[in-house]
Amino acid sequence: MFAEGVRIMNHMKLAIATMLMLVVFLVSNSAGANPLELYGLSSRSMGMNQAVTASARDYSALFYNPGRLGFVAPSVGAHFMFSFDSVKINLLARPDGTDYDVPKKESDILTMPTADLTPRNDTNNDPNVYMLTGGIVHDFGLYWLRVGAALSVPLSSLAAVDLKYADEREQYFSNSLQYQLLNRRASRPSFLAGVAFRPLKWFSFGASVNVFGNMVAKTEMFVDNLAEPDGVYLALDAKMKYDASVIAGIQIDPVEWFGIGISFRDKSWFGADVTNSLQVGKNSNVNQEFNYGFSFSPRTLNAGVRFDVKKFTISADAAWLRWSEFRPETDILAEDENGEKVISYSSGFHDTYYVKAGIEYRAAKWLDIRVGAGWEPSPVGEQDGRTNFVDNDKVQASCGASIILPWVKGLAIDFHVQFITLLSRSHTKKDELMLDEFPDDSDTKTGDPEGLQTNNPGWPGYSSSGFVGSVGVGVSYQFQ
Repeated sequence: MFAEGVRIMNHMKLAIATMLMLVVFLVSNSAGANPLELYGLSSRSMGMNQAVTASARDYSALFYNPGRLGFVAPSVGAHFMFSFDSVKINLLARPDGTDYDVPKKESDILTMPTADLTPRNDTNNDPNVYMLTGGIVHDFGLYWLRVGAALSVPLSSLAAVDLKYADEREQYFSNSLQYQLLNRRASRPSFLAGVAFRPLKWFSFGASVNVFGNMVAKTEMFVDNLAEPDGVYLALDAKMKYDASVIAGIQIDPVEWFGIGISFRDKSWFGADVTNSLQVGKNSNVNQEFNYGFSFSPRTLNAGVRFDVKKFTISADAAWLRWSEFRPETDILAEDENGEKVISYSSGFHDTYYVKAGIEYRAAKWLDIRVGAGWEPSPVGEQDGRTNFVDNDKVQASCGASIILPWVKGLAIDFHVQFITLLSRSHTKKDELMLDEFPDDSDTKTGDPEGLQTNNPGWPGYSSSGFVGSVGVGVSYQFQ
C-alpha cells in the first residue's frame, strides 16, 4: 500500500513539472529574448544579484555553474519579469554656423545634405523587456546524477532585430544614439540543457549547452534608374539557423557550511549574415556581405564562494569578461567593378570584471528574504573618435523573497526587484579623429577617408546616465 502511494505521488510530481514546462513552451511559441547577463535567470538568482556561482539552488545553475547543479534538489519553476528604465543620452549642441554642414548640391542625387537629415535627437529611454523563464532539475532517483533544462523567452516578438549604427551611418536614420549593452542586446531566445555528476559527496562537475538562433538572409535588389525611386524591386530569402555555446563548472563543498564554485561560459551572440546583390540598370552590379553582430555575450570566467551561517547564506562572486573579442555592430565586405574592399569597424572594447554579493535569510519556516549588490565597470573606452558606443559603469542592487505555501509541500511563490544605476559619463570628440569613412563631399567610390564628419550624431560630444530595473514574480516546486 505504501509503495503504491509513493508511485502515485511520483506520477503527480511529474505531472506538475510537465504542466509548468508546457506553459513555458506554449508561451515561447509567440515570444523570444534572453537578457540573462543583464537581469539573470530565476527569481532567486535575481534577488541575490546573480551572485550564485557557488550557491544556486534551482535551474539557474545551468547558466551560472553547471557544477553546482549536482547539489541542486530536484525542482521545477517558472518566472515572469518585466523591465523599466529612466535613461538619457544628451547630445552636445553643435557650433553655430554653416561651415559644419554638408551643402546641398542640385547636381548630386547621392549626397545627403545636413539640412535634409532628421534633426539630432536625445535618447530618453531603452526598449523594455517582458520575459518568461522556466526550468527543471531532475535526478531520476540517482544521488550522483542531475539533469536540467531551462528556457528564456520574451513576450513581445519571436526575435527582435533593431539595427542601429554606432557611427556616422546612423545620421541617415534616427540621427540619435542608443545604449549598447542594455536591452538592445537582450533580444534573443535561449534554451539551456545540461548534466552534472557528483562522484563524491563534496565534489560535483557538470556542463550545459546554451542554444540560440542566428539569421541568414540573401537579398537581391534591382534599380532600373536611380533618379526614379519607384523602380526598385526586391527579392528576399531568409532563414534562422542554430548555434550553441558551452558552459562548464565545478563545485567543491569541503564542509557543509562552505562551498567554492568555478565556471567558464563561452561567448554567444545573436547576429545576421546578409548577402545583398544590388543591380543598377544593365551594366552596374554590386555585391555586399553584411555580418551583423546584434547581441554579444563575452567569454566569462566566474569564481564564487558560499558561507552558511545559522539562518544566513552569504555568497560572493567575481568574474573576468573577455570583451576584447566583441564583434562590432557591422563589418562590410563590398565588391564592385573596381574589385573588392573590406571596411572594418573596430569596437575598441577592453576586458573587464565584476564583483557581486548576495545574502539570503530564513526569516521563518515559510519565508526566505534576499538582498544583493554589485559593481560592474564598462568595457567601453573613451568615445572621442568616430564610434558612439554608449555604456556606463553600473552599480547594482536587488532584493527578493520566497513565500513557502502551506497547502502543497515544496510549493513557493517567488518575488524580486532589481535596480541598476548607470553612473554619469561624458565624451568629447577630437576633430582629428573624426575622419569621414563615408565622405559626403567627395567621390564615395574611392573610399578614401577625408574631411571632418560633422554629420556624426555623436559630434561634438554626448553624456549618458540613468537607471534600469526589473520586477518579477514566479512559482517554484521542490520535489519531495
